Amino acid sequence: MLIGITLGDTGGIGPEVTFKAVYGIEWGLDQKFLIIGSKNAATEQARLLNMPVPPEWSPAMGEPTEQVSLWDVKVPGISAELCPGKMLAESGIAAVEWIRTGVSACLDGTLDAIVTSPICKKTFMEPAGGCPGHTEFIAELAGVKRPTMMLMGGGLRVFLVTTHLPLREVPAAITVDAVIETCTTAALALEWLGCKGRLALCALNPHGGENGALGKEEITVLKPAIAQLERMGFVVDGPIPADVVFYHALKGKYDGVVAMYHDQGLGPLKTVGFDTGVNLTLGLPLVRSSPDHGTAFDIAGKGVACPASMVSAIECAAFLSKRTNPWRPGDFNEQPDKT
Repeated sequence: MLIGITLGDTGGIGPEVTFKAVYGIEWGLDQKFLIIGSKNAATEQARLLNMPVPPEWSPAMGEPTEQVSLWDVKVPGISAELCPGKMLAESGIAAVEWIRTGVSACLDGTLDAIVTSPICKKTFMEPAGGCPGHTEFIAELAGVKRPTMMLMGGGLRVFLVTTHLPLREVPAAITVDAVIETCTTAALALEWLGCKGRLALCALNPHGGENGALGKEEITVLKPAIAQLERMGFVVDGPIPADVVFYHALKGKYDGVVAMYHDQGLGPLKTVGFDTGVNLTLGLPLVRSSPDHGTAFDIAGKGVACPASMVSAIECAAFLSKRTNPWRPGDFNEQPDKT
C-alpha cells in the first residue's frame, strides 16, 4: 500500500509531524509512504530531527521500493525552503501544487490514498483559485460538486452541513437539500468505517429553537429534512440541541452527529480529541484524510509538535483504502463485516 503525504505549508508544523509519523512509528512492511513536497524542505526537516532524508522518487521509476520516499515536486520560481513560523506567499503556492500532484496520483492509481499536512488559508486561497481549504480544493480537482467534511476523534464522528463559511452566512446555506445530502453521505461513511450508522441531527439554534421562539430553522428546514430522510429509509434523530447531542454521542447513543457549521461540530470534537483528531473528506473517488489541526506557526521549528493526529490520519487512510469506497466507481475492495 502506498500513501502519499503532502508537506503542507513549509512555515508550519506539517513537515515536522510528517517525518515524526513516518519514521517514529513502526509500520508494517507492506506500508509505504511517498512524501510529496520539496527536497529543500524535506532535507532541512530531516536534519533538524536527526532523521533520514528519504530517497528521491519519480513516476518514471515505477513503484517505490523503499518504505519512505520523496517526490520532489518542483514549482517554477519557488524554492520551497523550510521556513518555520513564517507566513509566505510562496509556501501557499507550493502547497497547492503538491496537493494537485497528490490528488492526480490518487486518481490515476499511483497512490492508494493521500494524507494532507496543514496549509495556511491566507496564502492558500489565491493559488487555489479561491477555494478556502483542502476540502473544497480537492473536491474541485476530483470533479465533485459537494463534498462533505467529516471529523473523528475522542470517540466522536462529526459531519458538517456547511464548512468554511462566515457565521453570518450559515443560516442561508442550511437548506433541506443540503441537510439531506449530508445525512445520506454520513450514512454511507459510517458503513464505510464499519459502524452501525445511528445518526443524530444537531439543531442550529439554542435549545433547538424553542418551537420558533429562538429561531425557525428547526421548523422550516431541519424537521422537513428528517421527514424526507425517513421516507427514504434513513433513521435520523433530531433536531437535538447542540449542548446535549455530543454528550449522548460520547455515551454511545449515536455513531455520528451531523452539525450545522464548522465550530459547532469541531468545538466538542477537539475538546475530547485534540491530539488525535482526523479530518476525512467524503464524496470523493479517492481516500483523503488529514490531521485535525492547523499550521501552528507559533511552535513550528521547535521540535515539539505532536504527531499523534498525523498518525491517526495515516491509520484512517490505510484502513479505508482497503475497503470499498462508496464514491469510487468500480471499487470492489474486500469489505469486512460491520461491527
